[in-house]
Amino acid sequence: MVLGPLLALPWYLSLLGPKQFGLISFITTLQGFLILLECGISQVSSREFAVRMDNATIDCVNSAQLLFSLERIYWGASISAGLVLFALADVITRRWLSLDSQSYRFGIEAIYGAGAIFAIQFPGALYRCFLANSNKQVVLNSIVVTAMIGRHLTCVLLLFIWPTLFTYLIWQFIAVGIETFTRSQYSWKFVDTSRRNLRWDYNKIKPVLMSSRKMSAAVILGPLTSQMDKLFLSWMVPIEQFGYYVIASTLANGVLQVIQPLVLAVSPRIMQSISDPVVLRQINVRLMIQILLIVVSGGLIYFFAGKFVLELWLKKSTTVSVVYPVLSILLIGSVLNALYHVGYYNWLAHDKSNMILLVNFLSFIVCIVTMPIFIHFNGTIGATFGFVAMNLIGLIISLEWLKKSK
Repeated sequence: MVLGPLLALPWYLSLLGPKQFGLISFITTLQGFLILLECGISQVSSREFAVRMDNATIDCVNSAQLLFSLERIYWGASISAGLVLFALADVITRRWLSLDSQSYRFGIEAIYGAGAIFAIQFPGALYRCFLANSNKQVVLNSIVVTAMIGRHLTCVLLLFIWPTLFTYLIWQFIAVGIETFTRSQYSWKFVDTSRRNLRWDYNKIKPVLMSSRKMSAAVILGPLTSQMDKLFLSWMVPIEQFGYYVIASTLANGVLQVIQPLVLAVSPRIMQSISDPVVLRQINVRLMIQILLIVVSGGLIYFFAGKFVLELWLKKSTTVSVVYPVLSILLIGSVLNALYHVGYYNWLAHDKSNMILLVNFLSFIVCIVTMPIFIHFNGTIGATFGFVAMNLIGLIISLEWLKKSK
């Protein structure tokens, strides 16, 4: 899952050039903002699917009804968001991006592509949520890894033949569509119920939607704050510099993804153990130790071999000289975020959205006030301080689980 985009990234930069690669980075940023549409509902759905698909009390009928109803909401939201991006393509290209007149066409292509890719990708998040919380992590990880490698490997090969932004966008749309369809097929296979036997029932989904409204207010500021560095940078620096920053950000987030299979495997057990404090404490401590082992091992590798590997990977010393200092600071934020996961999933299990809201609100205020100043005086590296600050705030507050476990 992590290796696909990371291995392909130098080829994208080399084959498309800094400017078109910068636009690809902006597409990724736009998708990061659009994913805010599912913030609250995905958190609540995770809890609901985990309870319904618990091996001890598996309830396929109610799971199928919930999946059926959420499908309509996700597909409706994805298509609507895609159409909005199509309508705003000219405004975004002219008023936000730092492009010269010759690059205007590429900017329009990028926005159109972002809308189309999001429209087909967004519903896949629902199926991922179902599989992850139905103890089907092996199946989900197999789909994600296979799709990610095929998606980027094939894209690089196509760019060798047709090195254009249009080629990249077309293939990403096709590959994402295949992955979403595959996740959908497996999700419905596991609930063992046909869509033909189900009908839309608002009363059955109403509790989930009401709970998601509360959760949305709490969690939406988190992803919004995590994208704030890229939002300000895409506006304040040339698109080429923005692309270099996204290389470092992609690496930092890719490293963070190493712990995701572990967290996804443990999170259903956290949800199912809230009524047994002793068992929950054991799960929390074990998860924290495992994350710490991964973090320490990764830190030692980066300290001794990070710059060498980066030069081997990017192949250009000029690019490495820009990316390395940015990446070093972003990795500190990634470590803090990894440790924050333990407390976060405990809040989610106990429906303590007020704590999530507190963390995200404080992080948002810190970032929106300080980040433009840091970027103005320090350029791209100034954007990293907000990322570190928001994760430090989250980790410190989330450590309350340690006190409650005594």
